Amino acid sequence: MSRNVSFALVVIALMAIVIAGIMFGPNMWTQFRYGDEASVSQEQALAKDFDLPVSELFARAQDYLAKGDPDSALAVLEESARRGHAPSARAVGEMYDPTLWGETPSPFTRPNPQEALRWYEKAIELGDSEAANKANIVRTMLAAGQ
Repeated sequence: MSRNVSFALVVIALMAIVIAGIMFGPNMWTQFRYGDEASVSQEQALAKDFDLPVSELFARAQDYLAKGDPDSALAVLEESARRGHAPSARAVGEMYDPTLWGETPSPFTRPNPQEALRWYEKAIELGDSEAANKANIVRTMLAAGQ
């Protein structure tokens, strides 16, 4: 490629970035990530949720599930689990668990026993004894090749 063509491509790319910045404003990167203005407001609402104490985060996730919003519930549960809330880690595992598929609301299109087991093990590390039973069931299923 000639030097002039390369320069022209760089100029076009910079112009596209400037135009996108004008069109989307300060939420440009969030809109690119989530796709639309409604998702931007959802992201901003979740950011406010993340300021809540862990005990309230779990309740907020349950509210999202009751409203049919498992994507937001997952984000809140993952944050709560990251902060050490064992029931939240177990709840994320349940979203992946093939033995609970269809019973537990989930944002995923299919179960994932390996991820379920990973989250159950995190819940166990955080002190959740109920997760141990669920982890054993998933381990047995994985060992049987299911």
